Amino acid sequence: MSLYEPADGILETHVTWEDVEEQMQKSLGTKAIFGKNKKSTNISDLKGFMSKIAMIEPDWENVEEGKDLPKRFVVKISSQLAFAALSKVMKFDGEDGFSEEKLKKLGVLTRDVHNREVETYKLLVRFNHKDIPYTKASQ
Repeated sequence: MSLYEPADGILETHVTWEDVEEQMQKSLGTKAIFGKNKKSTNISDLKGFMSKIAMIEPDWENVEEGKDLPKRFVVKISSQLAFAALSKVMKFDGEDGFSEEKLKKLGVLTRDVHNREVETYKLLVRFNHKDIPYTKASQ
């Protein structure tokens, strides 16, 4: 799997609707599914280069009685697609640019940084300090 080549998933990444649905079911303790009118919106343009950020509107179906599920949520997807696009805009090519070999090496670093970020968020959730803002993250 390449982080710098478009794929068939959400926002042209390797992450699929099934991946997100399964993780949300686990995180929210539900068996509800995303409906056919689910939607993703790219909210990451010009806001970083190591990920794509999708606003997801799931159109929940089969929601259990008493369950209050989010109408929308954000998914941060480790990806180099934004970086590749930025490189083209900046005309970063040739010897000083980002060859496929360099992008592959950066992919290893991108995955590592992403995993460390998620682990940091998990620690912050566990400590739940009222003066430290954090994002709830699951992987």
